[in-house]
Amino acid sequence: MMLAGLEVELHRGIDTNAELRATGFATMASGLFGGIVASPSLTSTTLAHSMGARGRMAGVIVGLCCAAMLLSGTGVLNVVPRFSVGALLVFNGGERLIDRVWLDRRRLPPLEFAALLLVLLTVAWSGLLSGVAMGLALTLVLFVWNYRRVPVVRLSAAGAAHRSSVMRPLAEDAVLRRDGSAIHLLRLQGYLFFLNSTALIEALPEAGARFLVVDFRAVAGMDSSAGMSLRRVYQIARERGYAVLCTGLDSALRAQFARLRLPLAAPPDLPVASTEDAALQYAEARLLEAAGLSASAGPASLAALFGETLDHPVPPERLAPYLERQTLAGGEVLIRQGAPSDTMAFIVAGRVAVRLETAHGTPMQLATAGPGVVMGEVGFYTGVPRTATVVAETETQVETLSQAALARMERDDPALAGLLHRLMTCMLADKLAGSTRQQAQSGT
Repeated sequence: MMLAGLEVELHRGIDTNAELRATGFATMASGLFGGIVASPSLTSTTLAHSMGARGRMAGVIVGLCCAAMLLSGTGVLNVVPRFSVGALLVFNGGERLIDRVWLDRRRLPPLEFAALLLVLLTVAWSGLLSGVAMGLALTLVLFVWNYRRVPVVRLSAAGAAHRSSVMRPLAEDAVLRRDGSAIHLLRLQGYLFFLNSTALIEALPEAGARFLVVDFRAVAGMDSSAGMSLRRVYQIARERGYAVLCTGLDSALRAQFARLRLPLAAPPDLPVASTEDAALQYAEARLLEAAGLSASAGPASLAALFGETLDHPVPPERLAPYLERQTLAGGEVLIRQGAPSDTMAFIVAGRVAVRLETAHGTPMQLATAGPGVVMGEVGFYTGVPRTATVVAETETQVETLSQAALARMERDDPALAGLLHRLMTCMLADKLAGSTRQQAQSGT
């Protein structure tokens, strides 16, 4: 803070590390001769600067004068006119007082200006140390008062717009679009304390929700009063009939939850989800089960997808000449990032993971997909290289369509090719609509 004030007064930047090193060496040198601790001085530096001293010679000259006085004795002070020293102190103090009180009265917010006056009066009445203590206390009060205005709820959204990373078939997507409002997501941020934690209660969904996912990933900490607000959140959730899943807690927050006897999930029979995505996956699976769609879907077929999506069934034997069936072991790559987009694949059974190969060589998982999902269709139609890698998590069966097979289908069975293009258009449009909903909900 002192160095920042010097930069303002001197109208130039200061190398903080260099200044601290110089101060440390000066303190050690002063200690060898019984001197005092050295430190940067805002008052002395600005006084020297106002007198025209622009280099380090001013400090050297002051040091030489002090050394001369030490060697010659204190009697040399008798030849220095007292009124000149007093006038210099009064001038410098008055200038500081006018700059920091009178001229700053319009630049500072009212509360900060009132705190400045109170510190000034405390210094005049009780001394410098009391003024410093008063300044620290008022700074803390002002910080807490202003920090309360930072919204602790960073995002409040329905699960229909903010979905898990699982890529789902169109039938499941339709159910989650219809019933996704039964999931409510709260992303918290900052430090939770008595002045802002009540915002959690105000952000709670009304009756009709089934799951409340509260993500603490961006929370720095909380006090005991925030724990009381969370306890009230659990009470309201029980009254309104929805479950609560708390995610993203670090070890310190988990320990505090344990001390305050706050559950990570309520009711107690719910599994504890470590991440927001895991909680959303659990809630979505329960909604799909309630709609009669099992979360552990069995084998699917591309032929059946025509009837489900376009209401135009296609016999499997009509598609079979153009599809190649593959079985992948766990860990085997289906699509590799950067490779040519010459095929698209339909997941018949199993589970795959979509991963992005980063510049550091560490793969980042983007999504997972199960039966009924088409992979690689965007690159297949646009011709751009693969933008991600798709790896089988378990033994996975896929049906692939190559560019050559599509060209043969367009030549031999143009009606089927037209249906395929309509199907892919519907699936791509659904993906685009989902991305648009998420971006609109998050404000990006």
